[in-house]
Parts: sequence; C-alpha cells; structure tokens
Amino acid sequence: MIPVDVDWPAVVYELRRRGLRDKDVFDRMADQGIVAHHDALYGLRTGRIKSPQFETGAALLNVLKDAR
Repeated sequence: MIPVDVDWPAVVYELRRRGLRDKDVFDRMADQGIVAHHDALYGLRTGRIKSPQFETGAALLNVLKDAR
C-alpha cells in the first residue's frame, strides 16, 4: 500500500478559490457516482476529518484536477 498524505483543507480551499461553490463540488462528485454530505466537505475544510472515504477523496481530487 502506498501512503497518501493529502492536505484536504488546501484541496477544499483551492476548489473555492477556483470559484466552485459547495453545490458545484457536489454536482461534479455526483457526476462521478459519489454522493457526499455537506458535513463531509465541512469536516475536510476545517481539518476535523483527516481522511475521507477513498471514493470521496478520489472524487474530490478529480474535481480539483478538472476545475478551471
């Protein structure tokens, strides 16, 4: 297993900086088949959640990769 250390608050901040609202992030995650709750995104933003479920984290990284 390869350890992955992602700075989740920075990922969420960068999505916001690129102009994506929470709804936009959730819509793009839903396009990937992942449904996330607002508390999960808030927890990542504040650092309360250190490690999301794999599917959630992968979907967020895909959204970040595709965000312009």
